[in-house]
Amino acid sequence: MQSTGMLIENRSNPYIFLVLGILITVAAVLVLVRIFFNIIKKQHSSAEWIEAQKKLPTKKKNVDAVATSARLTELEKKVLFDMCRKFEAPNIEYLIRDDEEINTLCKDYYALLATGNAPWDEQYALFTLRFKLQKMHDGATIIHSTQQVKEGQVFFYLIPDKTRKYPLTVVSQDNNGLYISLPDQLLESDQKPKELSKMNLTFTGTSGIMYQFDTRAVRYQSAKDGKTILLVSHAPTLTSFQKRQTKRMIYSAPCTFSAAKDSGQKDKKGNIIFEIKEKKYEGKMQDISAGGCCLLIGMPIVSRQYMKITFPLDGEDKTVIGFIVNSRQSKEDGGYILHVQFINPGLKLMTQIYADVYGYRQ
Repeated sequence: MQSTGMLIENRSNPYIFLVLGILITVAAVLVLVRIFFNIIKKQHSSAEWIEAQKKLPTKKKNVDAVATSARLTELEKKVLFDMCRKFEAPNIEYLIRDDEEINTLCKDYYALLATGNAPWDEQYALFTLRFKLQKMHDGATIIHSTQQVKEGQVFFYLIPDKTRKYPLTVVSQDNNGLYISLPDQLLESDQKPKELSKMNLTFTGTSGIMYQFDTRAVRYQSAKDGKTILLVSHAPTLTSFQKRQTKRMIYSAPCTFSAAKDSGQKDKKGNIIFEIKEKKYEGKMQDISAGGCCLLIGMPIVSRQYMKITFPLDGEDKTVIGFIVNSRQSKEDGGYILHVQFINPGLKLMTQIYADVYGYRQ
């Protein structure tokens, strides 16, 4: 008897239906998951949900998230968690967006550490933490093109002979470019930008980050008030300059310094032992940070040398070894400017400097 093959087909049908059923079930589950995910995503993006999250007390998972983003050390992470716990800080993941609130929180915590004679490494960790949180805040406000520049922003223009910088102020902007006002002294000089010439401008954003960009002077025209303004083209990209690794402040104070030399020996901690020359010279500090300072002196000194510096801080004289990174003559007063990097200043001194720089000292 001839076989028709129908028996084989009838036996295979249940397997086909089983596979189809599984595929339909999986598809249905995926659709439900997608719908559920969209509902959660919409809920978590609502203003009400975000405000509710901001008010929640900081938990360990919130500190862990910030620690990962800011690349905190274990000690900095410990300090952050302890600070949030003692002052019952709201959700730190949102609080870090408010730099003033973070500054107040850190200042109050420093007062607690200082009065409690906390170890210097913990006090120093508070300031390195503060600096990293500030960098996170600044990073969120980076300007990517000149179309983000606001009215009133001041640019600086270095004239062709490189002898002077002039401030140029943004009056307004549109799709054609930026309309900027120039000081009368520049407008009346032959150093003013020529139409269609290239220009290099620098400026500092609200977060303190410095930017540089190339543009072109398009044309001069009259503003509504009759003053002459210059239209410059937009720059699609800006070059940002990384801020210093430590916060710096203007610090005008007398100081003394002596030449120092590497003796070729090291102490038990592996630090260089320096030979200090007896003769002392007078100078004036211009600014200071936990990592170094700027000095104004009355004589030329070649860079790449060591020096011992003594300066007043917190009512007493502090001494530190420095390395002269750069030396140049000042055009303003005829003196010489030294940019100095501190060599192993110690946690105590760096913490004391940080406290003054941030204005935390009582």
